[in-house]
Amino acid sequence: QKSPTTCILAGSFNPPHLGHLRMLQHLSKLHSKVYAVVGFNPLKKYEVKPSSRMELLVKLCKDLDNVTPVLVDGLIWKWCKSNGVSVMYRGIRTWEEDGRDERYLHFQNIFFPVVIGWTRPVETVFLEGDVEFREVSSTKV
Repeated sequence: QKSPTTCILAGSFNPPHLGHLRMLQHLSKLHSKVYAVVGFNPLKKYEVKPSSRMELLVKLCKDLDNVTPVLVDGLIWKWCKSNGVSVMYRGIRTWEEDGRDERYLHFQNIFFPVVIGWTRPVETVFLEGDVEFREVSSTKV
């Protein structure tokens, strides 16, 4: 049974791949509404433009009725607060490979809402990808 909650899977999706799709399929079975959030830093240069990643993600999610890809520039936790998101998922391959960067982002997602926004942080859950996709990395593609 699906939870009536809204969640996001946040990432760069640079580019979207089958590992991302598996995670979104899993989340779409657990939550009534899922946003696939293509996050980007407007000050950073990317190999694949955010708008192109968004187009690819829309095609990847076409058969998932309760998954909506969105493009968010800036602080994702602020977008979550504005859109009724109760839990933020972050996909990782392994803690050894992604742990340092993810812990830093997690710190930001806890610290900034309290200090900057005077609000409670959005719950963050880390979702390990399927073993068959552990070698797939947006940065390696």
